Amino acid sequence: EGLVVRPVRELGNPQKRGCFKRKTAEFKEDARYQNKDWKQARSNRDNNLPRTIAMAEINCLLTTQRLDNALSKVGRVSLGDKEQCRLLLNIFKEDVVEELDEEELRLFRTDATLQDYLEREAKQVLVLHLRSLS
Repeated sequence: EGLVVRPVRELGNPQKRGCFKRKTAEFKEDARYQNKDWKQARSNRDNNLPRTIAMAEINCLLTTQRLDNALSKVGRVSLGDKEQCRLLLNIFKEDVVEELDEEELRLFRTDATLQDYLEREAKQVLVLHLRSLS
């Protein structure tokens, strides 16, 4: 690939790297490997960070223990009883939402993606848990 020569100890300004690189043409760091839009890509990624954190928190809150607590309020539910399943799902989701912190709750109330995510993931936990009980 090439040769890199670095001093044993950095001298002078620690912010500047004192090294010499000599690479073969095949591995040269030229325009082919430059990402001109890296700032835009980074800013787009950071815009989704609060949503990603909220999704992770929702995942942590979707536990079978929490579902069992909701189940104790409703009583025995079978997968065939859609009305009872919907009631159980709503109680389960409300319990999860109550545990979100202020920032996550504010985001959740305005973000349809997060609301859909909670609906989908809560349903999955509910169905798997009810199947395991029958």
